[in-house]
Amino acid sequence: MAAHSSTTSTTAKAGPTTSEADTASQAEAAPAISTTVVTETAVVKGPDLKKKDFIDRVVERSGGKKKDVKPAVEAALAILGEAIAAGEELVLPPLGKLKVNREKDLSNAKVYICKLRRSKTMTEPGNDPEGDDPTDPLADAAE
Repeated sequence: MAAHSSTTSTTAKAGPTTSEADTASQAEAAPAISTTVVTETAVVKGPDLKKKDFIDRVVERSGGKKKDVKPAVEAALAILGEAIAAGEELVLPPLGKLKVNREKDLSNAKVYICKLRRSKTMTEPGNDPEGDDPTDPLADAAE
């Protein structure tokens, strides 16, 4: 359930006062009105994707055996974690572009505030999750 919130502020210029006698001609002008509208869309958090479930999905999608896929997934996750900790900008289609904006040290953890930018074509429903793009340089060789 996505919630929308909007904020509207309006400012009107006050008319002349007795101390503004020299600017009486400006008082005759119409009051200036400024309107600002800010609209935000709340993100609804879905269920957590645990490492075990992630590995199971990769096994299902790749068709590989779990004993072969698990070390590769764990290595990829470790590399991603190291890159984020180093402040590297990740450009990983179809995931998108991930940039670390801030980091905060806590007593028992380090918190990274990241921005993930995904193209609209990857976020639209109905896109091929396999990513079978013939122009992809990592596409499978023709049989």
